Amino acid sequence: MHAFGHQIKILRVLSATCLLLMLCIATLRAQFDPLVKMGESLKGNVVAIRATFDDDSEEQGFGFITGEEGSKLFIATAAHVVFKGRKASRIEVKFFNKIDWFSATYKVHWDEPDDLALLELTKPFKAKWRSDCANFSPRFRQAVLFLGRYVGGKPVWNFSARDGAISEPSENTISFSIDDIQPGCSGAPLFNEKGIIGMVKNADNGNSSEALTLSRIRKLFSNDGQYPYFGLSNAAEMVSIPGGIFIMGCTSGTPCSFDDKPNRTVTLSAFLISETEVTQELWQQMMGANPSRSCIDPQCPVESVSWYEALVFCNRLSEKYGFTPCYYLDNSHTQVFGKSGSSWSQPDRGTIYWKTDANGYRLPTEAEWERAARGGSSTLIYSGGMDLEPVAWNAGNSDGISKPVKQKKPNGFGLYDMSGNVSEWCWDWYGENYYGTSPVASNPTGPNAGSDRVFRGGSFGDPDPYRVSVAFRAPRKPDMPHRHIGFRLARTL
Repeated sequence: MHAFGHQIKILRVLSATCLLLMLCIATLRAQFDPLVKMGESLKGNVVAIRATFDDDSEEQGFGFITGEEGSKLFIATAAHVVFKGRKASRIEVKFFNKIDWFSATYKVHWDEPDDLALLELTKPFKAKWRSDCANFSPRFRQAVLFLGRYVGGKPVWNFSARDGAISEPSENTISFSIDDIQPGCSGAPLFNEKGIIGMVKNADNGNSSEALTLSRIRKLFSNDGQYPYFGLSNAAEMVSIPGGIFIMGCTSGTPCSFDDKPNRTVTLSAFLISETEVTQELWQQMMGANPSRSCIDPQCPVESVSWYEALVFCNRLSEKYGFTPCYYLDNSHTQVFGKSGSSWSQPDRGTIYWKTDANGYRLPTEAEWERAARGGSSTLIYSGGMDLEPVAWNAGNSDGISKPVKQKKPNGFGLYDMSGNVSEWCWDWYGENYYGTSPVASNPTGPNAGSDRVFRGGSFGDPDPYRVSVAFRAPRKPDMPHRHIGFRLARTL
């Protein structure tokens, strides 16, 4: 009997140790796995749904917030969860951090093959969700998870122990494989490490492996921007550039121009810069019309925007994501550039004041741009290498058109297309003798005045390889857009 009791104690210790080990593994996974980190950040977006029908039958599922207008939230879910020949007589939703269930209203649905429904509810007090979690480019074999399941009849906001994978993405649907998909998962968001990519469709048979793409949901909910039911976007991926000292100007041993000499020593604080040039997709999400005249594709860089238009975009994006705008029409920083009251416009002139301690999106300074483009190297000619072909689009390989971002190799900081594709606006006024006359500087912002702003990086239309080098700089009037010029974003840390 004593030996038996001792064995029981050992089993209890082993059981407790296993539970502790599982908790440690889960904690480490949440800390270091980017897919799990994304899932944790999405819990405020995801709601459990229960629907009751006239015959007293019930359905359970999940959904996720797609938009907000005034006091209303809009939610996507699987149509069969809330509609069976007739809409459910009662629909309730539960948020991750709320005890209560809240009444929701059915608005419309789309039958198979979409199996999509739109719900509306009054936003609960202090309910928080993120709108910058969309990813419209699912890819073959990409790792995915879904968020939301029922355990013992109760909703839980957790995901699989193991990642799934996309087997076949298409325009409207995503085929995927995850071992533990189960009844009650219908309507849950499917996501990769960049954000939500779709909605799990019919999971009630226990082996569903198909999701409706987020692009399809956006099209049905927004009707090309006519309705406010879809407000998810994919904010620019930002990369942290370490502060430090670097040599700015002509790279030793390469042909250079008079205006990138002499070299000068510059000290910069750490900052953020976007992984890619601003895409047409991101531009249209914020601004509506697409001004581009080269490649017309959501993943191509936006171009044909003036320096002033780029600043308005930065301010609008900052406001959307809760950051302080950087650009103003007055030195006291009260009149946001491009905004009057609650309305936005596209002015093409004005004296602009940069609020340098603001945390919003902005254009990089010329020094920040070059620091980022060099990727930590002082010897490379192009951003990412000594040879042009692997890292840049120019007239010699572009067929006279810009290309989707991230098609060439990144540089040492993980940044794409800083050589070629489209040239990029910077904050600074252009001064052709600035390098020779400016003092040794910390965080320089360029000349105090001028008639032209700087653009850097070269473009798909440049035949001279030097023009896509990290040292090349050129001027242009700030109110004059060009099909070769776009921009990328920066933020102050």
